[in-house]
Amino acid sequence: MAGPPGHGGAGRDPRADRRTGCPAGPARCYRRNVRGLAAHAEPLAEGAELPPFGLCHSEFYPTSVHVGAGGWRLLDLARAFTGPGLLDLASWPGTVAPPDPDAVAALIGEYVKAGGPPEAGAPRGGLPAERWALGWHRVWVSDWYAEQVERGWAGA
Repeated sequence: MAGPPGHGGAGRDPRADRRTGCPAGPARCYRRNVRGLAAHAEPLAEGAELPPFGLCHSEFYPTSVHVGAGGWRLLDLARAFTGPGLLDLASWPGTVAPPDPDAVAALIGEYVKAGGPPEAGAPRGGLPAERWALGWHRVWVSDWYAEQVERGWAGA
């Protein structure tokens, strides 16, 4: 896919939401697309339980870590879950910035050098670890953003 659904192209439904190309609106379309991945999820999830696996913050970036005289504190665990830790490494460069596989590959490499399990760099779901992590992290982010819109917490 060259870009998000509905960006450009002839034959576009003029009633469609201007950002998603979906008459149902962005939240419903994003959720539908996330659910549509179910047909492909099993092979793409291969390796999800490889180390690191455990508590996943899910929105892990510099603003989530506060360091002070009393030590460090990890904040904002509202969407934490048990899952593949590579998703946290994929989120560190930022959730709204374009995906950066090279930056995530570098983070995984530094993580392993610092004592993380060597399996962290192993391919998963037929993809390099960094691309796998970025893909699944973006699925998670899309679902979370759609939920916020559905609950009225954010505008579409």
